[in-house]
Amino acid sequence: MKKMMNLMNTNRPMMVVTVIFAIGLIFSVYTHGQTKLTPKQQAVGNLINALNSENDGLRKSAIYLAGKNKIKEVADVLVGRLTKEKDAGMKILIALSLYNIGDVRGMETVHTVAQRDPDLRVRRMCTAIFTEYLQDTQYNSAQLLDEF
Repeated sequence: MKKMMNLMNTNRPMMVVTVIFAIGLIFSVYTHGQTKLTPKQQAVGNLINALNSENDGLRKSAIYLAGKNKIKEVADVLVGRLTKEKDAGMKILIALSLYNIGDVRGMETVHTVAQRDPDLRVRRMCTAIFTEYLQDTQYNSAQLLDEF
């Protein structure tokens, strides 16, 4: 009997760790079913991850896909990418995607880039994209200036 008690005392830390692990496993299984995302939420989440990727090809494809499918949920991410992006081609692609999505805040950022970007090609393309947006939406440019 004493041997059994000594054995239990020496293995007590291991038993405590095992019990804590088991409780954590049960809790994670229980809560996993409650936080199930819809397929659309999962797809948008994956697209946001691709937009923030370091891989240029993946990021370019995600930007194109967001604009082609007019995914409004990623407009804020695209706006952030437009101000951070270094590559001129990527900036233009982001501006085109924001145009396709039709996000007002995004187009205001395109307008700002058209005025302030150091790259002449980016300024010209963003100006053309923003001008087309104004013609398409009959957007009041005086109202845009008042918002700044």
